[in-house]
Amino acid sequence: MASHYSACIRNLKKYHIPATFMIWGEHAEKYSELLKEEAKCLLFTLGNHTYHHKDLTKLSIKEGKNEIAKNDEVIEKITGQQPEVIRPPFGSVNADVLSYLNRPAIIWSLDIKKLGSS
Repeated sequence: MASHYSACIRNLKKYHIPATFMIWGEHAEKYSELLKEEAKCLLFTLGNHTYHHKDLTKLSIKEGKNEIAKNDEVIEKITGQQPEVIRPPFGSVNADVLSYLNRPAIIWSLDIKKLGSS
């Protein structure tokens, strides 16, 4: 997996293409060198994708905040940077989740899985 991402990062840098990487905490720890490489490039933005990739709408407010805070800590420890945005897993948000997101959230309204189905 890491070699595919390294090739992707090289090409993004080569062609000066900005990108936002949504970081899943468990993967950040496993692929910390790759994350460090992403963080060094000014073209790239880091985003928080929670630590365990759990649906935040199915967690208590305290558990959801912990998912985000733990991932922020991991990312900052590895890169020295705080993620600038949040992408809730599965795009799942509700009023409770929105109440504790402390930075812009990346949300979408088109489910590509449904595009090809009738």
